[in-house]
Amino acid sequence: MFLQAPIAGLSRPATARKSSIAWRRPAPTWFLLDLEMPVKGGFATLVEIRKHPRFSRVPVMAVTAKAMLLDHDRILAAGFDAYVTKPIDMRSYENAWMSYWAHPEKENA
Repeated sequence: MFLQAPIAGLSRPATARKSSIAWRRPAPTWFLLDLEMPVKGGFATLVEIRKHPRFSRVPVMAVTAKAMLLDHDRILAAGFDAYVTKPIDMRSYENAWMSYWAHPEKENA
């Protein structure tokens, strides 16, 4: 998924395959990526995003139904900048991004 601003400007490709078409558009401000997408999961899609010259530094937030501490560590170790659990609570979503934007140099180091 691509977001231009919190809540607004949401573009939601149905699959990772369709999202590759969206890659030709201007670079997003950040990505909101479901880890359990059909066809290609969020971890595989993150690898492609990080390899792409236009998108390698664009922040990526994972969306997951898994809320265990080990999942949290695995998500961040994989290179996601933040994550939020399903069902998405808007306050948690906003807090995750506010935390990231408060210290982006720490996250992108």
